Amino acid sequence: MISNKARWGTFFCISALLLLGGLFYLIRVVPAGHNPGLYQKILPATGLTFSCLILFFGHFSYPRLHSVRVYFLGYGIGCAGAVYFTLCKPFFRTPLFPPLPHGFSEFVMCVALINLIAVTLIPSDTKYRIIRSVTLGIIMVETVLFCILRFGPGAALWLRPLFYHTLRDPAFWTGPALLVAALLLSFRNIRREFFLGGIVAGSAMLFAVAWTSRIIDPAHSDLFRPLILAGIPVYLFGSMVLHGFLRMEHRIAYDPLLKIFNRDYCSRIITEQANINVAPPFGIAMIDIDHFKQVNDTYGHQAGDAVLHAVAQVVLCGAGPDGIACRYGGEELAVFFPQKTAKEVSDIAEEMRKNIEKTRTRFGRKTIEVTISVGVSHREQYGQSIVEVIQAADKALYTAKKDGRNQVRQQKALTDTR
Repeated sequence: MISNKARWGTFFCISALLLLGGLFYLIRVVPAGHNPGLYQKILPATGLTFSCLILFFGHFSYPRLHSVRVYFLGYGIGCAGAVYFTLCKPFFRTPLFPPLPHGFSEFVMCVALINLIAVTLIPSDTKYRIIRSVTLGIIMVETVLFCILRFGPGAALWLRPLFYHTLRDPAFWTGPALLVAALLLSFRNIRREFFLGGIVAGSAMLFAVAWTSRIIDPAHSDLFRPLILAGIPVYLFGSMVLHGFLRMEHRIAYDPLLKIFNRDYCSRIITEQANINVAPPFGIAMIDIDHFKQVNDTYGHQAGDAVLHAVAQVVLCGAGPDGIACRYGGEELAVFFPQKTAKEVSDIAEEMRKNIEKTRTRFGRKTIEVTISVGVSHREQYGQSIVEVIQAADKALYTAKKDGRNQVRQQKALTDTR
C-alpha cells in the first residue's frame, strides 16, 4: 500500500470545478469592455508564463521526483499552452501572422487532451532515457503540425472537421469523448500516484469545457475560452508542485531497491507516529526469505538484490490496497494490516507464500527460486503495544523456520499487565 497521500486525487477534480465556477463569475463581473487589458494583455501573458513554468517543471522534475509521467505532462501541456498563447491569443500583435484558421484552437486543445491521455498510458517503470527520447520526438512532431496548420495555405480545409457550430456536429463531441477517456484511464492506471490521476482528470475537464464553450456560453465564448486556457497552466503548475512535495516526502520513507517503505517508516508505525489506523484489530506479518545467505553466496549480492526486489513486489501486490509493506531489516519484511485479524492476515500470507514459491527470478542466465517463512499476530486491544505484536509475530516466524520453513505460523500477542 502507498499512503493515503498517494490516492487518486478527488480534491483536484473538485478544485478544477471550483476554478471553472470562479472563471464563470469573473467573466460576468469584469466584462471585457470595462477592462480590456485583462483579456488582451494580462491573461495571454499569464497563460504563456505558466505554460513555460510547467514545461520547465516537467523537464527538471525527473532527477528529484523520478516520475516519467510528470516529465511528459510538463512537456505535453506546457508546449500546447505556449502554442495557444503564442499563435492563437498572443498578447502582442504582429501583421506577420495570417488570420487564425477556424478549428486551430480546437486542434491545440485536442492535442493537449491526447497528451493527457498519453500520461495515463505511460508505464511508471519506463526508463528515463526512453521517455526523454519519445517525449522530445512527440513534441517535435506536434510543433511541426502546429506550424503547418497555423501558417499552411491549406490549413483552413484541413482543420474544418474540428470546427463545430451546433450540438449536432460530430466535432462538438470530440472534446467530451477525449475527456471521458482521460477520466477512465486516469482512474484505472494512476489511482495511487500522489493525486496525479486527479490532476490529469481535472486538467482534462478544464480543456473539455474550453472545447465546448462555444455552446455552453455562446455570448462570452470568445473571452471564456482563453480565460479557461489561461487558468489551466496556473491550476496545473500549482497541482504539480504539490504533487512534487508529496512525492519527495514519500521518497524519504521509501526503499529505492525494494520499492516499498523503508525501516524508518516502519519505525514510525511501530511508535504509532505514522498517519495510519493502528486501532485493534491490527494485523502484522513478519516475512523472512529462507536460506537467503545461500543465494548471496552462490549467485552474488546483485542476484540477492534482484531476489529481494522480486519478493518485495509479490508481497506488495499480495498485501493489496490496505496492506503496508516495509523493509524491516536485511531480507526480512514487515507487512501491517489495519483492521485485520491474525486469521485474515494468515490467509493473505499463505497466498503470498504460494505465489513466491512459484516466482522465478532471472539473473543473467540463471533462474533463482526462493521460499519464505511468515509469522503472524495481531493487536487485539489498546493495552497491547505494536512492539508486543511484532514480538509475537517474530516468535511465530521462528516457529515456522524451526518447523521446516516455507510456511505460515501465527501466535497470540500477550498483554503486558505491569
